[in-house]
Amino acid sequence: GVCVLLGMHLCGDLSRRAVEIFDTREAVDCALVAPCCLQRQVAKRLRPANSWGYDTTELARKAGMEPIVLWLQRLLEASSAAPQAKRIWNDTDMLSVRNAFVEMYRGGVDIATGA
Repeated sequence: GVCVLLGMHLCGDLSRRAVEIFDTREAVDCALVAPCCLQRQVAKRLRPANSWGYDTTELARKAGMEPIVLWLQRLLEASSAAPQAKRIWNDTDMLSVRNAFVEMYRGGVDIATGA
């Protein structure tokens, strides 16, 4: 069978954890991660060990971009899925600014061709 990790409306750090679970659990064949909000900005000394992403809002503001867009890019880049097996997908039928998902596959799947 196929094991799908579906993370919908993941608040804060849960999106990062979903990508980590996909990366560390070989049994997970594919993942669809939909973040809804970012992690709160937390001082470095208070952040969980081996975590990242807490500076996304600050970096996005400096770059003049929407924080959620940068967060999606960072989640995509963090995934160990092959470049052709991951993407940010926008569902244009969802009438929300939070209509984007990180889609990831294992096993050499090419999203563009479906093979």
